[in-house]
Amino acid sequence: MRFKIELTKNKNFTPNYNPKIALCMTKIRFYLKSQYSNRETSIFAIVNYGDFQIINSKKKYKPFKYYIGESIYPKHWNKRTHRARCMKQCPKYTMLNQRLYEIENTIYSIMLEFKINGINLNFSTLRKLIDSRVKKHLKDFAHPEEAKKSRLFKFIESFIYEMKNSRAASTILQYKNTLRLLSNYAIDIQYIDFEDINLEFYTQFHNYMHEAGYSETYFGNQIKFIRLFMNEATERGYNTQTLYKSRKFLSPQPQTAKIYLTTEEIERIKNLPLNDKKKLAKSRDMFIIACKTGLRFSDLIRLNPTNFTHENQLLCITTQKTGAIVHIPLSKDVLRLCRQYNFQFPAISNVTFNRHIRELSKMSGIVDMVDINPRKRKDKGQDFIPKYELVTAHTARRSFATNAFLAKIPTLSIMKITGHNTEQAFMKYIRISGEDNARNLLSHPYFL
Repeated sequence: MRFKIELTKNKNFTPNYNPKIALCMTKIRFYLKSQYSNRETSIFAIVNYGDFQIINSKKKYKPFKYYIGESIYPKHWNKRTHRARCMKQCPKYTMLNQRLYEIENTIYSIMLEFKINGINLNFSTLRKLIDSRVKKHLKDFAHPEEAKKSRLFKFIESFIYEMKNSRAASTILQYKNTLRLLSNYAIDIQYIDFEDINLEFYTQFHNYMHEAGYSETYFGNQIKFIRLFMNEATERGYNTQTLYKSRKFLSPQPQTAKIYLTTEEIERIKNLPLNDKKKLAKSRDMFIIACKTGLRFSDLIRLNPTNFTHENQLLCITTQKTGAIVHIPLSKDVLRLCRQYNFQFPAISNVTFNRHIRELSKMSGIVDMVDINPRKRKDKGQDFIPKYELVTAHTARRSFATNAFLAKIPTLSIMKITGHNTEQAFMKYIRISGEDNARNLLSHPYFL
């Protein structure tokens, strides 16, 4: 279906000026931030107008990018017409396309007004004019007056609102936690805005979180999200300073003890007699399935009969964290446990699950002393703790990746199951020691 562009009349136009001349000046096109996402993705406009450079004595406009505050599933987007598809699966297409037309006409109107008066229009002015005319302003969020004045806080709040339908609920919660910490810092220490996110802020924010009792790992997560917010603001033209990109403005990576369970240890947990402990038995069974499928806890608890295909030989699920679709082959042990629970597991919280599997690990005799980073413990003099104390729900995923790697399953095949896109990210899950690696290579043809 072809869409006909009709420009609305603007009372500010010169009566004898034809608005359609704008079509000769430039074209406005709408694009998606991600063409291949399984979730809703942001829509932005591109127009070659505003800032320019002189090339071979001719004026060449630079592309201006403007996020319109709307999102859509890529499968509902027509790349040829740059509009939402007219389909029942996309019920909001009429209103969304109307919104796109309004934004398009508004941008044309602004360009024409400046064209008539012979005034050059830069990106900053163009963005402010568009914001004032078409952007839906969100209500100020509940923060003290100092925080309300900050453009940084308002942008983060707007970004969180925009991402709420395209990011996992757990990710949105992390964004909100970072916003809360920044707001508290602004209240307790000093006012901050885009230009204040520099190395001096990095040091003061680090000290602030350290004095509040937060770990280095948690501080590193906050820096990661702050860099994300700043990069988004920079890409969208709301921020111009780049001091936050310094190589020193990085998330610290403290050495922590990330353990995995060997196949022998997993078998010991699986064979525990728990006839009189039904709750522990349920957690044990779920943990064994996670150890042999590599599922995250957030995906494990969402399993239902529709996730099992090919006569229950394969498990197919869209992961909650990344939206990736993974296909996992099921062993006989896993299939037996899944049938035992009718392919749907009982609800349990992550905290309770972690407590149960630590208890199960202790009962299984997984008590080897593990060297840890002393900075992670309140007792600075203690460098070793029993291995069972470090077991969590995520240990199952790490154990699956490591044991599959030791079993010489091709790395790319394992990554297809775990959903990793890069080998660098995947290798962080491989927790074998130098001795384990050497013993595993003894059977390699090179050493034979």
